[in-house]
Amino acid sequence: MSHVQMSRLTDSRNDTNPWGTWEVRKPDGTVLTTTGSTTQGLQEAINYACEHGFDLKVSGGQVCHKNGQNPAIIMCTSRLVIPPLELANIEVGATLNFCGPSPQAEAVIFDSIMASRIIFSGQIVVSAGWGCGVKFKPRTELPCDQNGPIITASKINLPSVIMTGGTGVCIDFDAQLGGISGNIFEILEPNNGAIGIRVTASATTLFDGNHLVIREIHACTTGIVAGNLAHGARVLGNTWTCSICPKSIGAEIFGQNERWSISVDDREGTPACGFTLNPGACHQIIDVLRHDVPLMCNDASGNATNVVNAP
Repeated sequence: MSHVQMSRLTDSRNDTNPWGTWEVRKPDGTVLTTTGSTTQGLQEAINYACEHGFDLKVSGGQVCHKNGQNPAIIMCTSRLVIPPLELANIEVGATLNFCGPSPQAEAVIFDSIMASRIIFSGQIVVSAGWGCGVKFKPRTELPCDQNGPIITASKINLPSVIMTGGTGVCIDFDAQLGGISGNIFEILEPNNGAIGIRVTASATTLFDGNHLVIREIHACTTGIVAGNLAHGARVLGNTWTCSICPKSIGAEIFGQNERWSISVDDREGTPACGFTLNPGACHQIIDVLRHDVPLMCNDASGNATNVVNAP
């Protein structure tokens, strides 16, 4: 075995009490000690893989045909902190359930990432009171290439990220301390947050050149907030493909020189607006595939360089 392996020993059976049990093995086959873990060993597995330069594979499994139960739930009572990654290959095939008496600012937080492949294929379920499901926030240097803080040249897949309390941000791209540039993000289902996807940059950092495919944002008040009034010009050159069924607004757009393919529908209420081009938004090309909303586009940009193509 050439990677760190985390596997379930007993099934969760959809239960939170008693929990299923998990084991982490090092590449030499010995068991990694995870006594006292607040993530059933997942944080320890990630730390060991990063410290010693191994890939990580978490093998959970699918829902059982025999009883319709999910046997692979990792219960987390504290946040999961991902250290800086470079040339990493991480696969997590289990549902992560964040709970406990002390909700935290985010459930999963990533630091700098370069040239890595990260795949989460189980749900990430976040209990009420937590502020964010998954946060990307580069803030420290990479382990080898001294080009950080940054998230770049990586492919990252996320599953359903569910904020069960109906508040908070499902997925937060926070580029205020370091850039997030030139990545491929594929996100299946931001679900039930106040905001599905949020992007922020700063006067000295960028969120740029990323390709984002978001298959289904639903039950969120606002689907996407791509930038803000202060630093919208630092969100640029991204390509967005997204399907949104929001409660209020599909997307708030602040950036520059981006390409959008957007579908906004009314399956979960009557959203007021498909998307808003906010002051500062310019050179945006927006292809509208579907707009089951009273107002397709609220153009508050005051800029004639934006192009909206709609059927």
